Order: sequence, then C-alpha cells, then structure tokens
Amino acid sequence: MNKQARDLPIIVGAGPSGLMAAIVLAEAGQKCLVIERQKLPGGKLPVTGGGHCNLTHRGTPIELSLAYHESARFMKHTLKAFGCEDLRQFMRELGLQTYYDEKDCCYPRSRRAEDVVITLYKAALRLGVQFLFGYELKGLRYFADDDCYEYQLRKVKGDRQPAKWPRLEKLETIQQAQTVNKPSDNKLHRCPAVILAAGSPAFYKNSDAPTAISELDLLADMTQPFTAALYALEDTQFSSLAGISLDSARLSLREPSGKVILEECESMLFTHQGISGPLALNFSRHLSVLESAGDLTVKLDFCPSISEAELLERIDYGRSQEARSRVISKLVEELPRRVWPFIMEKSGLDPALRFADCSKRDARALIDSLKSLPLSIQAEENLERGMLARGGIRLSELNSKTLEFKQYQGLYACGECLDVDGRCGGYNLQMAFSTGYLAATALGKKYSEKN
Repeated sequence: MNKQARDLPIIVGAGPSGLMAAIVLAEAGQKCLVIERQKLPGGKLPVTGGGHCNLTHRGTPIELSLAYHESARFMKHTLKAFGCEDLRQFMRELGLQTYYDEKDCCYPRSRRAEDVVITLYKAALRLGVQFLFGYELKGLRYFADDDCYEYQLRKVKGDRQPAKWPRLEKLETIQQAQTVNKPSDNKLHRCPAVILAAGSPAFYKNSDAPTAISELDLLADMTQPFTAALYALEDTQFSSLAGISLDSARLSLREPSGKVILEECESMLFTHQGISGPLALNFSRHLSVLESAGDLTVKLDFCPSISEAELLERIDYGRSQEARSRVISKLVEELPRRVWPFIMEKSGLDPALRFADCSKRDARALIDSLKSLPLSIQAEENLERGMLARGGIRLSELNSKTLEFKQYQGLYACGECLDVDGRCGGYNLQMAFSTGYLAATALGKKYSEKN
C-alpha cells in the first residue's frame, strides 16, 4: 500500500453508512481509504426494498425515533443531526431524485436500488476517496502515545458477491481499477483514525458474511452477540395461500390464558414457506421471547378491524336476513376470496355452508380461525434469514453526539455494526446514513480544528 494511502484515515465497509461517511469526510477536505471485503460497494443496499431501495420514512426526528425500540433516545439525537429531509436533500444534491409513496416510504424516482449505490459511489470517487475491494480487516490496535491505529488486512478468497444479489451491470461498468496498491496479507499498516462501518453477518451465507466486529480484540467486551431481525416467518400451513396479501392483519404473542403479551398490526404476504411483509418482519424481532417461555403461542388475526362481537352480529344477521347465502360470500367481504377455503378447512366446515345451517358451534369455530389462528413458528436465530441483525457495538461505549468510542480517540462506529435496529419501512437505511453522517462530521471537525 503506498504511503499516501497509509496516511489516510480508514473506513471499514462500503455499505450505506460507509459510503455516506466517506463522502462527508471528503467534502470536509479529508481524503480517506475505504476497505470493503466484497467486490463492489453498496453492501446489502442493492436488495433493500425488494430491489427498489426504501431509503427512509417521512416523519420528524421524534416520530422516526420511536421505530428504533430500545434505541429511541439515542436515535432521536442522531436524527436531529441528519433526518429524512436532510437525506433527501443530500441525494438531490448528488443528482438522485426521490419521492414518498402513499405509506410515507421514500424511494428513488427510478425505483432502482442500484442507482442509489452508483450515485454514492460516483460521488465518493469524484471527491478523491480511495477504495480497496476484496480485503477485510483482520486486526486493529491503538497506540495512545502516537495517537494512531495499527491494522492488518486479509485478502478475501474467491468472488464474494452473494449469489442472490442482482447483477449490478452499470456499477461493474463504472467501477475503476483499484486506487491503491494491493497490500500483502498480515502486513502491518498505520492510520490516524478509523470509522467502523462493517455491517453485520445478517442476510449473508456464512462464507460471505462480513468479519464480525466482535472478533477484533480491541472491542473485547464492547459488543452484543448478533441475532437475526426482520425475517419472514416459516409455517407451511399457508403454502396454499402463497401470493395472497392482506392490507391489514395482526400477529399476537399470548399466554395460555389468552392474555396478549405483545402484538403487531400491519400488511402481510403469504408465501410458500409461511408469511412475510411488514407484519411478519416486524413481529420476528419479538420471537426470542419464545425461547425463555415455551408455553407462549403466536396467533394470527385475519381481520383486526372487525371484533368477535361484530362477527357474531354478522352471522346472526345472515341467519335472519340472508339464510340461503353462503357464509364465505358475505361474512367478511374484505378478505380475498382465495383465503376462504383455507379458513373453512381450519374451522372444520364445508365451504358451501349457508347461514341457515351455521350453528353456534360452527360460528365459534369460524371466529376462532379468523381471529386467533395458531401458528407453528420456531424461534430460530438464523442470521442468514434476517434482513438485518440486532446486536453489535453497545451504544454505551460511544459518545452519542459524535459516535466516537469513549475509550479510544479517533475510533468511530456507524451503521449496522451498532446495536440498533428499527422497524421495516426505511428506518434502518436512515439509521445507516444518519450515523455515517454523524461519525464523519465529527471526525472531519476534529481534522479541521487540528489544521
């Protein structure tokens, strides 16, 4: 590695937070070296939002902060420094136009996640940011006397772009040759500062997963184990409903007595393996509770806007006013017709059942299937299934205003390697961009003060 690159601060990871940090740092007049183990920049960004890239969510910093669970207080400050409208303006200045949909989710006008990666990567290159692809951080040490860091790099073998990634042909076309000489494995390098934006192992196969930050001795006892978050729920009983979506459904976690411990209400999608969509993804975060309390059950409510009492009233009305009508055609007209054969099967009833023949016992079975269908879900901590991860660097180890480690000067962290996770809907990308901005702004300010 040449002397010029050796003297630069390094950013570990070229995902959303790493690219943001590189651009902000370069705009402040400080060049940097970005080290990325994949062959291309962007991290998981190309597959976010189904390839459309849900960049952020509309709301005030306080409103958005509520989507980050236990980290709401931490994120409130971060979002005040760089919120959703700041992100849109940032992208606009780089030439990327965005818009909000009817659910207040923000997307690029092109609806292509690849365009977001290209926009950020090109901006970084224009500003003189140097990139080293195909290498990962192996070790990191801090020398307080010299106020610098020593690190080792390890070449990643083979093609590490995960097979399920879309082909990023435009990005491959514009990608320039390595801007620094390729280093030798195990050689020691020094740098004045480090921003850790290494992401998490979530969504990658084991062989493709980024090096866990917990493997760095420097961070011993500063991290929480990574566990999966935002993943689809597997339950094969729904295979016949694959492809059907519900605008609103409810999942609840209940005690044997029926008491609700927690619940989520969102849109959802049935798949061959189970259920997905915002409802399943957001609910998955809570399934770790099942490990310590095996007597809890998960129930699905197909029509949360209609109470059990109202369903009984509709059945009574059907018996008196539409006795010859089939129950499936009149009871809950908001439900897709393809769902009804499944509901009737679970209720042990004939799909041709008419209101006139619907007994109290039939009504009870039908309402139970509609309002509290039991799910057979395992609390499986499979990082490959998760779109992101819980765990990572504990927020208590960082200065919340700068994201610099309290114990080490010049060492910062941002993005998914932080122990922060949000709901689906653009919140996690906003977190990545906001924390990348905050860390780089703080480091850039430190350099400007020295000069």
